[in-house]
Amino acid sequence: MTVGTITFGMLFAVAALLVLAAASDIRSFEIPNWIPATIVGLYIAYVIIRNVIYPEFGAVAWLPAVGAAALVLFVFTVLFARGLIGGGDVKLLTAVSLWVGFSMLINLLFWTSVGGGLLALFLLIRHKYLSPPLGSGKENIRKAEIPYGIAIAFGGILTGFQMVRLGELSLP
Repeated sequence: MTVGTITFGMLFAVAALLVLAAASDIRSFEIPNWIPATIVGLYIAYVIIRNVIYPEFGAVAWLPAVGAAALVLFVFTVLFARGLIGGGDVKLLTAVSLWVGFSMLINLLFWTSVGGGLLALFLLIRHKYLSPPLGSGKENIRKAEIPYGIAIAFGGILTGFQMVRLGELSLP
């Protein structure tokens, strides 16, 4: 088995975990802790494989990735404390930011924001045309929960594709 096959398998697993997180968030507005933990574990394995087992294919600069994840954790924990985002969303976004590092963090946040905007637009349209009118006992759309794990999965997968295309995550 080559390092390229292993790397591809890990990236595929991360994408699959992001899809699982989105599905769980849709179903229950919760992202199980094991999903971000597994994404972090896969990153640690990736660093070990690239830096220790196959260093000839280029070492992974893991320290900036940890810095990017710490920054995301700090900023989004503040948003969580203010009730603006869920704890599962914070953990998932932090885990994904570990994979993208500082070099692609803006791309991750951009695509996650685009995904969140599309999701909000979909929910507004669904509420307007498929839900009973306000005042009928249904919850106000402004207070509705949004399964933001969908947007994080969207952003993470698109950024992952960009990283492979740009050589940020090489498949030797």
